[in-house]
Amino acid sequence: MKKVNLKNLSAKELHKLFHKAAFSQFVDSTVNQNQQYEEICWVCCKKEFKLLKDVHRHVAECHYDEIKKNYLKLKDDYEKKVSEQDKNKYEHDDVKIEPNSEVESFMCICGCKDFVVLLFYHYVENPINHGLDTIKIWQVKLCRNLKLRGKIRLSTEGINGTVEGCKCGTDEYKSQILRQEIFTKMSMDDFKTSKGTGSSFDELSVTICQELCTLGLPPEDVSTSGGGKYLTPDEFHLALENLTEDCDKAPILLDVRNFYESKIGFFENALRPNLRKFSYFPAYVDENREVFNGRKVITYCTGGIRCERATTYLKKATECEEVFQLKGGIHKYLEQYPDGFYTGKLFVFDNRYSIGDSTCMTSQCFYCSTPHDDYELCTTRGCRQLVLICQTCRSKNITTCCTRCSQNAESCGNCKECSCTKERTRIPKEPSSIILISSGS
Repeated sequence: MKKVNLKNLSAKELHKLFHKAAFSQFVDSTVNQNQQYEEICWVCCKKEFKLLKDVHRHVAECHYDEIKKNYLKLKDDYEKKVSEQDKNKYEHDDVKIEPNSEVESFMCICGCKDFVVLLFYHYVENPINHGLDTIKIWQVKLCRNLKLRGKIRLSTEGINGTVEGCKCGTDEYKSQILRQEIFTKMSMDDFKTSKGTGSSFDELSVTICQELCTLGLPPEDVSTSGGGKYLTPDEFHLALENLTEDCDKAPILLDVRNFYESKIGFFENALRPNLRKFSYFPAYVDENREVFNGRKVITYCTGGIRCERATTYLKKATECEEVFQLKGGIHKYLEQYPDGFYTGKLFVFDNRYSIGDSTCMTSQCFYCSTPHDDYELCTTRGCRQLVLICQTCRSKNITTCCTRCSQNAESCGNCKECSCTKERTRIPKEPSSIILISSGS
């Protein structure tokens, strides 16, 4: 068998490799060889399988949790091995990391009474052409020492992350980031914080990617240097107060998040594209150029990172008059204006799914239309759709996102593409004239 250099594989390729290995390990554990007749069969859940394809189907449908557990162990063992091999490797061409020995002996002093989730990103001025491996090794070791879990993306553009830990652990993490030469342009204000649960993330994931936030275009073609002008939360709030009803002159307030995010919370009168992925945004702009031509555009997203390149593309692909972006995103706006113009909850990409107050719901149960804004995953294996289903409907065993998924769930089958995805218009076409009504009182 051909040997594979794991260090040369991408994060997606590693995921597939470890998942395949975890699956094979489980199947191998069910082998039952009959010594007398020299026959091989597989025994699982008190059932005997004569054909390999049959046991594969059974394991895929009935042992997802065990496969995931094996996968996480393989992944964790690999990351520990790489970290141990390279533990003294802190310098690599254009990146220099200054480790702090005190972090290795870090002890929690807050008693883990309050968990904090940090959301942050930073685009570096000069591309990190060499040294991403160094940063990854440092981040893995730093997070493990501080007992943080979460998702961190690294690319030539910089860093994008969200992590959870105790208060003193996250405070130390911020200090360690800011002391590094490569992140000297960052400040404490670049970190958005929210109350955690202690289980907002299942594991720590540090990956090297092509883009910090997947727009689907090379960073060198659509960089952040040509983006929109920043608006502080105060300036953004004032801009919303001054929105007029003049359809020819009024700025367009543009939500650059995905549809399922804006469904549970948004700024009133914003243009909220019905997009499944951020990578569809360029095609959406191309399809709706006449909507933006000659208009001022004010963009916002969760923490600000998507606006950085989205505004660059808007300026490049349309003839819009002027483009602005909310610095720090909705997250920072809510810190200053918890009772401002934002309505509903703020969607977040972790096990909490959303944060904020439910006193004013903007969404409803998919099945009975009762006001509801708590997302859960569709229960059909293979489907990753988030769905809004109230507790009354769930008590009736309604837990899937569509009829097709419901049928697959009953047959214990996997659903690779459910009706929600198949029937959705990929790139929506907006009316040529967008009218905004004043958000001010």
